[in-house]
Amino acid sequence: HSVTARSISRITGNLVSMSLALGPVVRLWTRSLHAFISSARTWDSHHCLPQPARDELLFWQHNFSHLIGHPIWTPSPSIDVITYSDASNHAWGGFTVNLGSTH
Repeated sequence: HSVTARSISRITGNLVSMSLALGPVVRLWTRSLHAFISSARTWDSHHCLPQPARDELLFWQHNFSHLIGHPIWTPSPSIDVITYSDASNHAWGGFTVNLGSTH
């Protein structure tokens, strides 16, 4: 089967756009697809997809649903205690304020 760089670019672009949800595996498992796109003479000319690029498409076909759910960002740690302090040439001092748990 022959494919165009445009069609492979569409698939690869969708994967890259979901990289926050899929995780860093997207960069690893689209390298051959990107190489195919870069090597195409024209955007719409038909070429045989190399085996490494086919393997990447099969990887996504079999693993896409298992990879969805990568946390986009981790929650910030909660602040439970604030400490204030000050010092001079003659003395120092400080105190803490317990904010309690925010959970």
